[in-house]
Amino acid sequence: STLTQGALLRFSYFSFASKKLERQFVYYLDPLPNEPTAPKDAFRTTGVVEILQLPDMRFIVMERAYTSGLKDGGNRVNLYLVDATMATNTKDMFSLKQEQIVHAKKALWLDLNSIKASFGSNRVDNIEGLTFGPKLSSGNQTLLLVADDNFNAFGPQINQILLFEVSGL
Repeated sequence: STLTQGALLRFSYFSFASKKLERQFVYYLDPLPNEPTAPKDAFRTTGVVEILQLPDMRFIVMERAYTSGLKDGGNRVNLYLVDATMATNTKDMFSLKQEQIVHAKKALWLDLNSIKASFGSNRVDNIEGLTFGPKLSSGNQTLLLVADDNFNAFGPQINQILLFEVSGL
């Protein structure tokens, strides 16, 4: 990914029952976030750091981007709901260059920066873990996000645990 365009990734879907690769599909990774206050020589990176499978070829995908030199730590974390039911199966395609393919559909579900004011630290750290927690007495599912401080001696990082109640998945 660059500041102006994203990148195409292939996700492989393995069956636990057959222990085989059943299909692959294409996922569009967002461009790097444009951070106007970042230094011109800022280090920038982005990628998919976690995927959580839902029923019926649907997934929660966590994209995380980082830009160095920002006062808030520079982490940007988004969760997307992804539906691959109509995506082209690219398992047998060596290259995608000349192929007509349908990407998995994705919709922004949660931008953690939009709610960071409610965090005790008022920052989004290096979130890299995603899992379902226990079901609540209401029947709603919990979703747990986690970051560790990487024992980072170069700058402030925190251990961060975020717990959400979700419904309708």
